[in-house]
Amino acid sequence: MSKAVDDLTAAVQKETTVINGALSLIKGFGGQVLDAKDDPIRIEQVVAQMNQNADALAAAVAAVPPETPVSAPIPPPPTPAPQPAGTVVAFRVLDPQGGSPHPLQSTFAFQVAAIDASGQIVQGYAGSVNFTTQAPGTLAGLPSQYTFDPNVDHGVHVFQMLSHGLGTSTVTVTDISNPNVQGFMTITIQ
Repeated sequence: MSKAVDDLTAAVQKETTVINGALSLIKGFGGQVLDAKDDPIRIEQVVAQMNQNADALAAAVAAVPPETPVSAPIPPPPTPAPQPAGTVVAFRVLDPQGGSPHPLQSTFAFQVAAIDASGQIVQGYAGSVNFTTQAPGTLAGLPSQYTFDPNVDHGVHVFQMLSHGLGTSTVTVTDISNPNVQGFMTITIQ
C-alpha cells in the first residue's frame, strides 16, 4: 500500500508543479492571476496584454539564430579529380582469342593499349611498362619491360609470347613510374 501512496503523492506533486508553472506564466504575461469573478472587460484587457507579450516573445525567438545541429550531416567523400584528356589511367590488354584456350607450345600475340579515363587510347603515351605473371613457368617470351614510342606505337603495342605449361595464368601490365596504372588478361593453356 505504501507504493500506491507514494505514486499518488508523486502524481499530485507533478500536477501542482504544472499548475504553479501555468500561474507563473500567466502572471508573467498579464501581470496578475485572473479569477472567474473578475470583470469581463478587465479579463479582455489582460488577455490582450498576454497576446502582445506572446507576439513580442515570438519575435524575440525568431530573431535568435538557429543552433548548429549536434550531429551535422557528414559530407560525402571528395570526388577524385578528373584526369586531363590524354592521361593514362589503365592498360587494355587484349587476348586475340578472346579467352579461348591456347594450345600448349604455341606462340600468340596480345595487345596492350594505354587508355585514358574515357576509354580512349592515349596516342602520345611514352611510358615504360613491366610484365608479371602469376604462373611464370607457363609463359615465355614476355619482355621484362618495354618503353612505348609515341611515334611508332601511338599508345598501342603488340607483344608475342609462347605457352610453356598447362593451366591458367594472369598477365599483368604495370606502368613503372605509376604502379597504380595497370591492366591484365587471363589466359588458359591446354
